[in-house]
Amino acid sequence: MAAEDERGGTHGGEMVRAENLIALTSEGGNALAEEAMRRAAAALAQNLRRGVSVLGKRRAMVVAGEPTTVRASDFAKDLAGPVHIVPIAADPGGSRAMMAVDAPTIGLLVEGALGGDGSDPPKLNPKGLTGPQRAFMDRIADGIVKALSPAMARNVGLSLTKLAPHTMNERSADGALVQLPLYIRESVAAAPASTGGGFSLDDFDSPDAGAPAAAEPEEGVTIGTILLAVSKTALNAARAANQQKRVDRVDPRIAATMREVAVEIVAELGRMRMTLGQLGALRVGDTLRLDVAVNGDVDIRVENQVLFVGQPTTVGTQLAVQLGNPRDGVPTGGEEPGTPPRPRGP
Repeated sequence: MAAEDERGGTHGGEMVRAENLIALTSEGGNALAEEAMRRAAAALAQNLRRGVSVLGKRRAMVVAGEPTTVRASDFAKDLAGPVHIVPIAADPGGSRAMMAVDAPTIGLLVEGALGGDGSDPPKLNPKGLTGPQRAFMDRIADGIVKALSPAMARNVGLSLTKLAPHTMNERSADGALVQLPLYIRESVAAAPASTGGGFSLDDFDSPDAGAPAAAEPEEGVTIGTILLAVSKTALNAARAANQQKRVDRVDPRIAATMREVAVEIVAELGRMRMTLGQLGALRVGDTLRLDVAVNGDVDIRVENQVLFVGQPTTVGTQLAVQLGNPRDGVPTGGEEPGTPPRPRGP
C-alpha cells in the first residue's frame, strides 16, 4: 500500500506538470486560463452587484458572460464609448489586469451618485470623459476593484489592486489577457417605458455593440457592461499553484484510511496473440511460449496502472516477482517500510 500512497501524490504532481506543458501552447494555455476565470465568474457578478449601491436601487442584476482571450491592445475595443479603462495589478506577482467600464454604465454610476436610481443618466460625449468625470470614475473604480478582489482571491488565487491612472499605457502593450464581461441587466417588466423620458440605449453610441448576442438571456435587457481582464500567464500560474496546493494538502486521516483500502496487484508475465483456428487447436499438454525471457522484465500493475518493472523469480516452490525500477518516475517505498525483496532464485 505504500506504493499506492506514493502513486496518488505522483499522479497529482504529474497533473500539475501536464497543465504547465499545456499552458505553453497557445490554444491549451487559453483554455486553461479561461477556465480559471470561469470559476470566478459567478462570484464576481455577485460581488459587483453587492458593491455598487445604484444597482440595488435600480433592481438590476449582474450576469457574467463567457471569458475570452484577447491581446491587450484589443481589450475593450468593442465597448460603447466613451470607455473608462482602469489599470489593475494581479497579485502575487503584480501581473497586468485591467477593467473597462462602458458609457451606459458610466452614466448609470454618475446618475446614481447624484441620488437617482440610474434610470435617467446624463448623456456623455462619445469623444471622451471630462476631467471631473474621469476623477469620479477613478474613485468609483477603486470601490469596484475592491469588491471584485475577494471573489478572484477565493476562486482563482489572485487579488486585485487598482493602479494609478498614469499606468494606462500598458493597454497598448503586447500580451494576452482573458477578459470576462459582466453584464448589468434588468428585467423587461422593471425597465422604464421609452416614452417616459427615462433611460434609453439610444442616448449612447450603440452601447450594446460589444455584447455578444449569445450571452443575452431570453428575458431582460443589458443596460451596461463592465469588462474585467487578467493576464493569461497569471491565471495559468495561479491555476498550477492551486493544483499543487491540493496535491500537497493531504489530510493525514484520509491517508491513514487509504492505507487500509485493498487493491489488486497483477504481475504480467507475458502476452501472446493467436488466431481463432490456433486457439481451437490447443490440446492439454501444449506449451504456450510467452514473449518474455526468463530473465526479462515484467510489468506490475496496480488497478490496471503499470507502476513497476519486475523480474520473475521463485520463493521456495512458488513463482514470485522481484520489484525493479518504477515506471515513469513512480517512487518506490513510502511512509511505512515494506518487506525488502527477496534475492533472485536460481
